[in-house]
Amino acid sequence: MVRLLNLLSLVLLTLSLCTSVEADRCDGVLLLVSVPVPLDGMPAFIGDVAFAFDCLVILWVLVRHVLTNLRLENPLWGEKVEITSCLLPIFSMPLRLSTATLPAHRLILGISSGMGWMRFLQDSFKFSASLGPLVLMVIKMCTQDVVPFVAMWLCFFSMCFSSMWGIYHGMQSSTSVAELVTHLVRYTINPDTSYLNSISGDVHDDYRAFNGVIGMLECIWIMLSNVISLNVLIAMMNTTYSQVQKVQDAQWRVQFLEQVLFQEATPAIFVPPSKRFSILNRPAHHLPGKLSLPSPNGTTAEVDCHFMMMELSKGGGRAEQNKPKDEMAELEESLTAKLSALLDSKFEELSSKLDHKFEKSQTKRDEAIVHKLEVLGDKLLSA
Repeated sequence: MVRLLNLLSLVLLTLSLCTSVEADRCDGVLLLVSVPVPLDGMPAFIGDVAFAFDCLVILWVLVRHVLTNLRLENPLWGEKVEITSCLLPIFSMPLRLSTATLPAHRLILGISSGMGWMRFLQDSFKFSASLGPLVLMVIKMCTQDVVPFVAMWLCFFSMCFSSMWGIYHGMQSSTSVAELVTHLVRYTINPDTSYLNSISGDVHDDYRAFNGVIGMLECIWIMLSNVISLNVLIAMMNTTYSQVQKVQDAQWRVQFLEQVLFQEATPAIFVPPSKRFSILNRPAHHLPGKLSLPSPNGTTAEVDCHFMMMELSKGGGRAEQNKPKDEMAELEESLTAKLSALLDSKFEELSSKLDHKFEKSQTKRDEAIVHKLEVLGDKLLSA
């Protein structure tokens, strides 16, 4: 039901761009999920009715989100997209009453509609085992990969922009800031060699020799922004995709459980007459109980919870039950044999080294005794 109301609010928000304050008829758009249907010459009062009904729907969604998160003791900052997308149309309501402020009202509705689709994307796909992890993957790519990439790209951009801006001013060029920014952004997205030095055509003839410096800076910018930075971003996204894919099932289960807990904590007035998500409608093997949770300040608080009782089946036959034990026994025997062989080889190697050292020391000792006897014999003969 909530997903349908979210989708209905987005459809109504697109129709709300028409108003009878401006004219009796206007060209509206009916957005059927992702298919825009043009409504040429639509009566403008339909837009006013759609806006009024949309305000009621988003107010219902807003109150539901706030109350449920307060019951779960979740910070409202985590619902910033939902809260902002719902508050913008309500706050922009006075701007709809005058033709002078109508453009600002439509601008706010456009921003609210974009954030509303983000809200729909996050809330509606958490129940899907395939789309839920995909949304989480996109969010992680935006936060963990795109944000660091933009920070690094802005550093490179500031370096090249300041250098080129100073050189263009030194060459008495009339290049504007917007032209230079467009120049650098175009090289990042699609570097085109035919665009090289295209904005330096108005340079004074005495300074055209500096065009080579501009060309060198442009080549450096292409290497930094397009060749290096974009490939680094792609590599970072590949890493994030691999990490999320490894734990895809576990993350989806966490998302699903969060959604179920959110539905259970929703006040009864916002839930349709169904016991599907009722906290009282748990299975028989979910046993109620209490759990002691430590808090950061050192105290302990008891919270209500449910313990799941599980029964281990003994079916499947004796062979199936003993199969893991046999595999463990074989693995243990294999490891024992390998360890014994390794210890024997090391012991033999150590014994051979000790024997060699003993023989070497014995030979040196015999040589020393023979040398002493020879010296003693020489002394006796001389005497």
